[in-house]
Amino acid sequence: MCDLDDVSFKKAKNLAFLNMKHFRLKGLIILKSSPHHYHVVFDKPKRWSEVLKIISWMDIMANNVNV
Repeated sequence: MCDLDDVSFKKAKNLAFLNMKHFRLKGLIILKSSPHHYHVVFDKPKRWSEVLKIISWMDIMANNVNV
């Protein structure tokens, strides 16, 4: 799961699909936690070290300190 704060739904969706393709994840769901705050949940199990890579990569691609 990734927490995306202060982003639009469009940006959250683009980041999620970019990650899904880049890391060969099977699928995802985007949950709105509050206005402009989203959680992205991927459905392919990964090792903790890989999860950290995915979250870090999403943070870099978002160019947003709140990701």
